[in-house]
Amino acid sequence: MATSARKEFPVFDCDSHVVEPPSVWDEYVPAKSRAWVKTQFCFHTDSDLLFINGRVVPAARERSNAAEVGWARWDKKEVGKLTPGTDAWQGKFGRLLGCRDPEARLRDMDALGTDQVMLFPTWFVRLALVKSAEAATVLARAYNDWVLDYCAADRTRLFPCAVLPLQSVEASIAELRRVAKLGFKAAAVRPCFWNGRYPTLPEFDPCGASSRPPAWCWPCTRFPRARR
Repeated sequence: MATSARKEFPVFDCDSHVVEPPSVWDEYVPAKSRAWVKTQFCFHTDSDLLFINGRVVPAARERSNAAEVGWARWDKKEVGKLTPGTDAWQGKFGRLLGCRDPEARLRDMDALGTDQVMLFPTWFVRLALVKSAEAATVLARAYNDWVLDYCAADRTRLFPCAVLPLQSVEASIAELRRVAKLGFKAAAVRPCFWNGRYPTLPEFDPCGASSRPPAWCWPCTRFPRARR
């Protein structure tokens, strides 16, 4: 694998993130249910509004948390003062193109000396907050199809991690089997309550049984919470 950084060992980034663009909702969610699904969950960094379970919540601060504007030298409050896409925002911060553009990511990986990455979602970690199992199922499929297409730029270096609609065990098993056939090797599970049920409860055991094939893993990372 060609990289511009000098090293004598392979580097696998096991926790890299994409940032979901509007096209996940506008192109990958079926047209017949798109308008309704957007009311159940829709958020991206081109917007200051979070649509969740039929409600609309101001989310201007969220744009400062996006991986595509995340540099250690920038303060989140400073980033959050400007609206993404405006001339002022572009001039001061701009966007890390690789969060949406796989070719740009591959160039960044070459510069960093990173050989391969496992790609996690950014905003779809909130899928756990969706109450409708039907909407969650449509959204999970849409995201998984989008990230699979993203990784098509180089499937030997970019590896997608699926999301599952854990609001429904049956739907999760169906999606797990579908993405496994597409070549996914991992599915992310947030350790939090999904419609009042925690994913370690016995009723979720069939999901684990469906992920028995070799080389399959369940990345499990913490859920965002309010500061105390």
